[in-house]
Amino acid sequence: MNARAFALIVVLAWSGAAIAQPPLPPISWTCTMHPDIVESRKGACPICRMELVPVRLAAVWTCPVHGVIDEAQPGKCRICARDLIPATRALTFTCTGHPDINQIDPGRCADGSPMAAKYTPRPHGDHNPRHGGIFFMAPDNWHHIEGTLPEAGRFRLYVYDNYTKPLSAAAARGIRGRIVKRNI
Repeated sequence: MNARAFALIVVLAWSGAAIAQPPLPPISWTCTMHPDIVESRKGACPICRMELVPVRLAAVWTCPVHGVIDEAQPGKCRICARDLIPATRALTFTCTGHPDINQIDPGRCADGSPMAAKYTPRPHGDHNPRHGGIFFMAPDNWHHIEGTLPEAGRFRLYVYDNYTKPLSAAAARGIRGRIVKRNI
């Protein structure tokens, strides 16, 4: 390779022309009152008839303990070294000095800098067990439940909200259920 060709490649790489940006997730449509409603096109919410708003749903890898960690691929949490788990987040763009700016398409900030990606947790965007058990939806289709067998003869039940956050003791007091033990 001659020096001129090498210089051209260096200039292209430095200017960003040779660096491919990952494609943006497509726009989906959701209800602000019923975020579990996600449609492929604009319209009205089938529950409340409110107009749906645009959202980009991105698959990310996050820490089961540190929800501020959002990575593009699997790995370890940079805070606690736990394995990252898959989750769905809403992707918007903001300016670092102006967090009130929140738009669905990337652009440039007033100072000319590129907007930064911002990932926001979504209801039901994370269905990963937190305690090594089996994770499933409660009969109300809103709460998340995880059942574990930490040792022989012991069963533990964990109940989470729609964001996979543990319920408070006050909220958990109203939960009723039964456990049926069967020997297989």
